[in-house]
Amino acid sequence: MKKKSLFAISLLHCVLLACTMMPLVVFAQSAKSAPATAARTTAVRLESGLTLFVPVGWASQAPAPSNVVLVDVANDSLIVASLDAGDISMASAELTNGITMGKGVFLSPTATPKQVGGVYSNSFVATGSSTPARAVVMIRPVNGGRLVSLIGVAPPARMDTVAKVMATMMAGIKLESAKAPSTNGELANYLKGRYLVRFYSGNGYSEKHEIWLCSNGEFRSSFDGGGFTQGVASGAFGGTRIGRWGALGSRANGSLTLTASDGSVSRFDIREMSEGLMLNGTKWLRGNNELCR
Repeated sequence: MKKKSLFAISLLHCVLLACTMMPLVVFAQSAKSAPATAARTTAVRLESGLTLFVPVGWASQAPAPSNVVLVDVANDSLIVASLDAGDISMASAELTNGITMGKGVFLSPTATPKQVGGVYSNSFVATGSSTPARAVVMIRPVNGGRLVSLIGVAPPARMDTVAKVMATMMAGIKLESAKAPSTNGELANYLKGRYLVRFYSGNGYSEKHEIWLCSNGEFRSSFDGGGFTQGVASGAFGGTRIGRWGALGSRANGSLTLTASDGSVSRFDIREMSEGLMLNGTKWLRGNNELCR
């Protein structure tokens, strides 16, 4: 199976997040009223260390630790801003070949990627959306092996205006040191002592991923996967990790970071929704922690 780049995973999560948070978006219409828009430029700071300035006529949804969704006064356009670990080489394939967004929506490039003043960008048309839509993606590499990304989606007649807003925002961003994940705070207190598990089964393959979050800040994770298809060699793989965990934000918009003893780091965006606890857009189950308290 071809692995998605870190940029693609982050981009997919941000847009799916936007679709669930937006009162009215080009991908899924609803009857809710538009949010109150800013009467002046306002600053929004993410716990990841990104500060951006929301222009007049745009409203900020409640920010997650590493991303935020902005909605315009017409309530038909959005901008998703994020700061994530990565390298610009990770984004080149998506900017060139297009981006699969899920739910049948694909962003097909309408031009060749360009680079101006350290910002890489391209324009796209959304296919498979319920209404005609265009998109612009802008990516700026910054210190510390991170990428600032702005994803704008709008009706075709509005896209040029939204792209200008994005360019102004990208030029005005400020970066600070990220707030370190901890075992204190709303989300961290909720996760202490929790056992999380995800199952998958299909096409002769199954997997089980478990995470134990101890109250003393330690974690243990286990992953088992394998399968068998008639006439094809079967196989199994798995492993365990131990280390320290920390969290930022709230149950509605938060993140969980696992730092293993071997130095590897795993990060999950967390949202508690009506259908359950979502980690990076995938449902996880909560159970009894029989390993630690």
